[in-house]
Amino acid sequence: MKKQTLIILFLLCHCSLIQNTKNQFGNVLIAFLSSAGFYSGEDRLPAPVDIVPAPTLTIPSNSVFSSIENSLKISKGSTETPILVQGKMVPIGDVYDIGLNFETFTGINPVEAKSVIFPEPITFEYKYDKSSLTEAGFIEEFTVYYFDVFSETWLPMDHVVIDLEKQTIQVATNHFTPFVLTALPTPTNTGVALAPQCLSTTMPITGEGGAQWTQLDAHFKYYKDRNYTITPTNDFYELGLNRSFGIATCNGGTPQTGSEPCGSFTEHKHNANLNYINFVADEDLTVYIMYDRRGASDASWLASESWTLDSRTIQTTDAVGSYKVYYKEFLKGNLVTLHGNRVGLPTNTAVDTNYWVAIKRKENNPGTCLASAENFQNPITHITAIPGQTSSTLLWKDIDLNSVSNLIIRRKKNAPPSSPADGLPVFGEEISTIGFKDTLLEENTTYYYSIFALNSEGVTSLAQTVLITTGVDSDQDGIRDSFESDLSCPAYSWFPVCTTNPNLADSDSDGINDLTEIIQQTNPNDPDTNPPNISSFTLLSETPTYFPIAKLSANATDNVPGQEIDWLITKSNVKPKFDHPGWQTGTVSPSLKEFSGIELKDLGNQNFYVWAKDKAGNISNLYAPVTINVLGFKYPKHLISVENNQIKMYKHNLLTNILEQKISKSIDPYFNIFQTFLSKDGKYFFLLSDVYNSDYEEFYLSVYRIDYVNDTITFSDKKSVIPLNFELSRNENYLIGTHSGYRVAKITFNKTNGTITNNSYTENLDPYDGNAGWLGFAIITKTHPKKDWVYAFHHYNRYHIVDLPSLNKLSSQSIGSTDLDGLQTLNFHPSGLFAYFLQSGELKVTDVDQITGQLYNFRNPINNSYSGPQKFIISEDGLILLRTENYGQSLGNYEIDPSNGNLTKKDTIAIGGNFRSVMIDSTSQFVYLKYSKVENNTTQIRTKIFKVDKTTRKLDQVGDQILGEDNHYQNQVVHSYDNTNPPVEVSLTQTNQLGFLQRDGVVKYPAPNTMLVGVIPNTTCGVLPPSSIYGDPCRLYTRTGQPLIDRSIGNSIQVSKTISDSAFIRCNKRESDFTETLSVKDSSDTAVNIQSFGDFWSKKLSFDFRPSDPNLSLNYSLTDHSSECLSTGSNVTNKSIAFTKKKISLKGGIVTTAGSPPPASYTMPNLRHYQMINGRALPVTSRLVTCIMERFDCPLGINLLNLFCNRNIITNGYYLSDDRNPKEFCASIAVSRDISTFSNPIYRFGYIKSLSFTEETRWIWENYQISDP
Repeated sequence: MKKQTLIILFLLCHCSLIQNTKNQFGNVLIAFLSSAGFYSGEDRLPAPVDIVPAPTLTIPSNSVFSSIENSLKISKGSTETPILVQGKMVPIGDVYDIGLNFETFTGINPVEAKSVIFPEPITFEYKYDKSSLTEAGFIEEFTVYYFDVFSETWLPMDHVVIDLEKQTIQVATNHFTPFVLTALPTPTNTGVALAPQCLSTTMPITGEGGAQWTQLDAHFKYYKDRNYTITPTNDFYELGLNRSFGIATCNGGTPQTGSEPCGSFTEHKHNANLNYINFVADEDLTVYIMYDRRGASDASWLASESWTLDSRTIQTTDAVGSYKVYYKEFLKGNLVTLHGNRVGLPTNTAVDTNYWVAIKRKENNPGTCLASAENFQNPITHITAIPGQTSSTLLWKDIDLNSVSNLIIRRKKNAPPSSPADGLPVFGEEISTIGFKDTLLEENTTYYYSIFALNSEGVTSLAQTVLITTGVDSDQDGIRDSFESDLSCPAYSWFPVCTTNPNLADSDSDGINDLTEIIQQTNPNDPDTNPPNISSFTLLSETPTYFPIAKLSANATDNVPGQEIDWLITKSNVKPKFDHPGWQTGTVSPSLKEFSGIELKDLGNQNFYVWAKDKAGNISNLYAPVTINVLGFKYPKHLISVENNQIKMYKHNLLTNILEQKISKSIDPYFNIFQTFLSKDGKYFFLLSDVYNSDYEEFYLSVYRIDYVNDTITFSDKKSVIPLNFELSRNENYLIGTHSGYRVAKITFNKTNGTITNNSYTENLDPYDGNAGWLGFAIITKTHPKKDWVYAFHHYNRYHIVDLPSLNKLSSQSIGSTDLDGLQTLNFHPSGLFAYFLQSGELKVTDVDQITGQLYNFRNPINNSYSGPQKFIISEDGLILLRTENYGQSLGNYEIDPSNGNLTKKDTIAIGGNFRSVMIDSTSQFVYLKYSKVENNTTQIRTKIFKVDKTTRKLDQVGDQILGEDNHYQNQVVHSYDNTNPPVEVSLTQTNQLGFLQRDGVVKYPAPNTMLVGVIPNTTCGVLPPSSIYGDPCRLYTRTGQPLIDRSIGNSIQVSKTISDSAFIRCNKRESDFTETLSVKDSSDTAVNIQSFGDFWSKKLSFDFRPSDPNLSLNYSLTDHSSECLSTGSNVTNKSIAFTKKKISLKGGIVTTAGSPPPASYTMPNLRHYQMINGRALPVTSRLVTCIMERFDCPLGINLLNLFCNRNIITNGYYLSDDRNPKEFCASIAVSRDISTFSNPIYRFGYIKSLSFTEETRWIWENYQISDP
């Protein structure tokens, strides 16, 4: 048998107990204990003695025997006096027959009257002498037994009263049989319990008292030279002295049997000197002194050194009975000085026993000697003891081998061993790590066993105690016959079998004896020895995962058809025990088992093993494990809602998927609730509501702090506000909303105490000069998830983009829709690359320009049609969009393509009632659908819970329950736990680059790897229409050195740096947790000066090319030093941009009618960002105005009669880039024609018969090229 050291055997040898405390399991270890003062040989019990005379009878007046003279008598019995009763009690007097006087009751045959019973009890009394009792080796613990003539056994009497002062034992009985008085032999070899070794190291005791550290608890000794023990009382436990540590002192004089001699009375209990005990407190302590109560006064130093007398007392088995309790507090580093027991007392004082000491920690400071000692518990909680004929088998559940160094087993006959130094060692063999078989015992003898645990610090636990009585074992299987046939099933807690055949060593004839089968936890009454066969074991949930619950399935068969198979999942490849607490009942063979609630508690790759067990106790062999990679933990914890003036918090039980109400918080009355939301870490709950004060409505934003550890919700702040919509900025330093209808409001939020202060506002963003506010219109704000942009959306599908740090307006745009409220429904995708909104009841998607923030390329992500008012939400991971459909009767679940925002429908969820609200938790794993339905004329508010399948993106319903109350505000928020720290996102974008429109309608930038510095050549720029008379359409761009669009030759390079950290708030990070490095260098590796503006999260960078430098390189690095959360990737983010000078030049131009695309040969047509209509980019636009004039010019003749006038039809076309009126423009052209005509002197007269014009829009497409400079 493979052995692991689990037991320490204490034998006679001059060695130290503590020297072996560091030994670990795996090496056979025999530890020895010195004989000096600790061990006095086998605990031989004294023989029966006759030191107590016959008892006397007292017959009560109501007894049937009171009126009959000489009806009862006491005589020595004929029954043999037992040597030992119940394995521990020894007779201290003869057996006496107390019964009828058959000389009086002549009609009763004494032989037939084996047991006489009667209704009214009589009493008999023993009188003992304490000194004789002590001299004979007994203590005042008595039991009176009667002999049951039918079972022929000695049984204890119930009604026994012991008077220690009168030294009497009274017994009440209502039956007559032989009686015997027994006492408990004086315990021997009971040294004080060992204290942790670290106490002697950290707080060594000095002084003349020779005291030592010890462990205190109920029934523990407190003197080195006396065997008195502590009697547990309410005061003892109220003072908290159980499982405490203290100082064992001496009384002096002759020690009690088995105790250590210390010296004289003068040296100890009669000591009148100072500095009896000294030590320095290693931490803040309360020191207790238990002092003799019998004196008229106490030692003078107790009062002079400010010790406080407690009202409670400590009871012991000493003659003192109860000790006074003094206490005093000492700080770490203080010297604790205790003086002699009789300092300041007269020699005739009644104080005649020494004090003893206990200590307690004032605070629970981990890591100290006392902390580790107090927290150490005995890992053995139950012992199954199986007696044999001359052996005993002790079995216990598997224990954590890391929690103990060794186990110590001691045995005694007359009482449980009280400490590792008490009793005798066991002799036998270990049973793996689960038990011990003790041999060489005496037959028909009772033994007490105490098992102590010892940790690496030398701390000994309290004992776990059990007793056994050896007896006849007919079949020699190691189990006593009476134990095998005991119908009370004494071994059932170890293995669920009750009885075995006491005449067959192998009850089921399977070749394994009964004791071995019980130890191995197989059924000794079942011959089946074949284990179940596992055929499959698979993972049903995802891996890698962040979710703490896994789902598995397994199949197995058994050789006994139709037999139930039990199942178990473990993380160890070691075959489990029969009684492992995790076994689950399965189905009959062949069995399929699904495990839907396997908790994942550790990180990294974890192996899980499946085991099957049949009813005979046979356990399957090892099967290939399932490996799950846990990257971290992310899951929803609480759902929070507002119901009838209360904030209610529900805990999501992930095993049952039931929402369990935890707490509620009453809030101020409100008329309406407009919005609720949580901070990212869930610590703050925001509630936007209104109340009516007199004749006006007032709006409030309230903040509540949630403590999830102590389950409390407390009010933090409340502010009167105007906006009806708020959201937190990316770093949660600000609350963003609207003010007075058409201003963006930025309110400072203090994340430390939850207060809101310091309002800032933008300029008026009303496109109607303030009149829209009177119409009841207001802007709605949305913040970009990755940039410091605030979007202010108007009712007329106009929007402004505002810079959050400065509150400056960056741009204003329109999408030209007739749907007045479309953009107010907009929600950004978490990537910030696109956004969704509703327009005329249809779901739309738009791209977001990452340089300017403008919205473009509006399109339908799905084929949809109007199906009633809609709501939609997007998951935080950006992979799922949910929207209501079919007029609120169903929920559409769509998977998002993160590259373009297109949607693919995965499934349609029937709501089953009227839709109220829907929420996806921030970890994107669960959906909470709130709805109402009517049953039995009662409206029920219910919540369905769905789990998101990470592979298919479908929703699996896992719960549906009545939850909440019918309330006008139905939205809910979810608090999630997330201990992950993903890499920080850093974006570096060159913001002053030209964009070019591609033929697919998408804007492309040759930057950031290109620095555009070119000019437009001084040449004719366009290919004119055939037979054109309109002139050069590009005449505005023919001047040498003309600046390009939004870009002059000498401008600095401008780069925007933005940082996004989803874990910053919930991981309690600070900006000081990050280290940044930034450099820009030229081609010679020389640093270039950088100008920067902004904060850590958003910064504008500016730097210049030197004229001679063809290249620049920007390198940026960000290191995250935070440690509260688990990193799921690199904690270093590196970014770089290479800039190369290029020349951009105008390659050509062409004029087309409006709406015509550029020619296919135009690879880089220009784009003006301010010319965005309905998401489409347009080229340069001009108006072509054609003036048509019928004119008569008359040259000067001899006279007017000879006037000859020439008729001219004049048609001229002009490109107008301004807003001049065409009619007025053509009139001015006519005037110009007059001036030109009459500049010729031959014309002195003329007239215009008619003047008309035509107008059309033309597009001028310019084609550019990029080349080396």
